[in-house]
Amino acid sequence: LLAKVIVSAPLGGPDGGMEVLSRRLSAALREYHIGGTVGTNLALLRGVVASPHFVRGEFTTGSLDGSSWDSAVASRSAVLLDAAFDLGNVIRATGHGSADPEPEGCLWVRSPMQAQVVSVGVAVGDLVRVGQEIAVLGAMKMEHVVTASRSGRIVDIKVQRLHTVAEDQPLVLVELAADESTLHQDQT
Repeated sequence: LLAKVIVSAPLGGPDGGMEVLSRRLSAALREYHIGGTVGTNLALLRGVVASPHFVRGEFTTGSLDGSSWDSAVASRSAVLLDAAFDLGNVIRATGHGSADPEPEGCLWVRSPMQAQVVSVGVAVGDLVRVGQEIAVLGAMKMEHVVTASRSGRIVDIKVQRLHTVAEDQPLVLVELAADESTLHQDQT
């Protein structure tokens, strides 16, 4: 979530209703500018607000299938929505994501969602076990603990506290342990 656009209008009268709300929202969306190379859904929102179904108050998220409003707008909007949230756009914009190869015998611990890094609980060289905390991410006013799915040694860390990460973005690289007993011997 980059930003919210909030408009209001009285329920009825010459200065109210969905038509006024739609005009105000259209004007706000026309003035909106988001810099950078990350895709947004502004074009989708502009298309939704321009729909007669929206003005009549008949628009729902189910309307995006195109069956209950202008199919040309729906089709164009669906393509824009796919492009805006395609992880490939995030990868191209940030240089991170599933494009990071996993060296043989290693595993990237990846972010399960778009979030902000609250803390990183490991350092390069640390030995980790299955279930051990790797990082804490903050999203939607909640903290999410990311744990190791395999045991091994931390060989690379791509993030630090307060970084914003995309879904599937690599956080740390774990060199996999041959087995748990090898990991235990390395610690002594």
